[in-house]
Amino acid sequence: MRGRTVGGFRNFLSDFTPSRLCNVPETFASREAGRYLAALELLAEYRNSKDMLDFAVKWLYANQSEEGFWNMGSGVKDGIYFPLSDNWKKKENRIADCTWRIRRLLGKLGDGNKESEIGNKELRIRN
Repeated sequence: MRGRTVGGFRNFLSDFTPSRLCNVPETFASREAGRYLAALELLAEYRNSKDMLDFAVKWLYANQSEEGFWNMGSGVKDGIYFPLSDNWKKKENRIADCTWRIRRLLGKLGDGNKESEIGNKELRIRN
């Protein structure tokens, strides 16, 4: 098992060394991609991250649906970062959660233009 255990949870950031961070997960709808997204969110807090994480912005847009949403699949559900909704029995809730989280990250990276194109109303699919 790679990584250290902290408070009963595996320290997922230890899996992302600088050389491995540039290698985006092969499968977007996966738990690995969910952990990768969490690492990007932490790095996005740093001032110089906009230029350094440009490859991640491209990766995210490459995995966006034609309708402008993201779906990381049910396998991304980890009980920590996902789900944001009360439940994912409805696929729409999962898509809304994934889209909200990715738009938030893109906003931190200075590329949040999709947020204004598709209003927050459409993200309020949850009951």
